[in-house]
Amino acid sequence: MTEETGGQATVRADEYLAGGTPVYLGNAVYGVIRPDPDQVDWHRWPGRRNWVLFVTSRDELKHIAAAAPNGVRIIKLE
Repeated sequence: MTEETGGQATVRADEYLAGGTPVYLGNAVYGVIRPDPDQVDWHRWPGRRNWVLFVTSRDELKHIAAAAPNGVRIIKLE
């Protein structure tokens, strides 16, 4: 992430956002690890389309991709 964004990302494991763990870049949300697509209201908060969503399995990827609008970036962690 540092190479791509130029900043240091911070994971706040004690917080929950959209059913997952938020990843911050500075004070702004950069993404969410393992979000629950049923808890993300894409229409109410259009800024969430800019988040990077991190998943840990192909099933999670498929479930989130089916719910997310076009253009949302989803990365499968190894």
